[in-house]
Amino acid sequence: MPPYFPHKGFQNKVIAITPENNSYFGIWVADFIPSIHILSGGNNLPQRFKLDHPDDSFIFNETHHQNTVEDGISDWILEKAKETYTSKVTKEDLFHYVYGFLHSPIYRKKYANTLTKQAPSIPLVDENSFWPYVNIGKKLMDLHLDYENQPKLPEVEVSGEEHGNFEVRKMKFAKEDKSSIKFNDDITISNIPAKAYDYLITDKSAIWWVMNQYQVNRPQSAHKTKGIPNNPNIYAQEMGNPRYIFDLLLSVITLSVKTLELFEQLPKDVE
Repeated sequence: MPPYFPHKGFQNKVIAITPENNSYFGIWVADFIPSIHILSGGNNLPQRFKLDHPDDSFIFNETHHQNTVEDGISDWILEKAKETYTSKVTKEDLFHYVYGFLHSPIYRKKYANTLTKQAPSIPLVDENSFWPYVNIGKKLMDLHLDYENQPKLPEVEVSGEEHGNFEVRKMKFAKEDKSSIKFNDDITISNIPAKAYDYLITDKSAIWWVMNQYQVNRPQSAHKTKGIPNNPNIYAQEMGNPRYIFDLLLSVITLSVKTLELFEQLPKDVE
């Protein structure tokens, strides 16, 4: 896998952004090889990378020619940030800053048209806004990397769990307001906060993606023509956790709400 995850023991993080001329602007973070489509089709901002030839895989566009492990944040922008803010700024701070800044709802709304046509421009903001972006960016990154392990929200209610049936065929909304999801014939998840659906991964909510992807015989699946069973329950069995899909849905509901709460803490003075 070039050059962000060259071997199994190479620990790294990559901010992946949708490609230019896309219908929507999306941003993800991964600490292992995600969908190859994400890494091959979009703009990738690695924390580190391993070079075997000249490349320009820098967040702030500087070329190195060394056959070694390099930082995705260049020395030039680090020095620029130290001059602007304080000598205590690190490359890791700048990496978190990028993730926080690119999640700003105000920035994404203001430059929505531009962001779907070209790679984003990332300015160095006022010092009073810089550190909130860094701190919230780190919290968002930690949250998104640990998306599978978020505890159920206290207000979310689950009925039918005692039946022990965690197999899914197709999840459906039990109410028009989407406050309840029928997980299967036995289990219903209720009292889902309406704002949870406001966290979008692409042009769809994170909850929608779980409901859409984890269903038996999902429409328009390429697996059908290749003879591969399209049954997510098999994956849960292989993981040794029959609750995996159920727990994932609960985790993503929590993730969505926590993400939006962090969005509200981001600076409001985007230029």
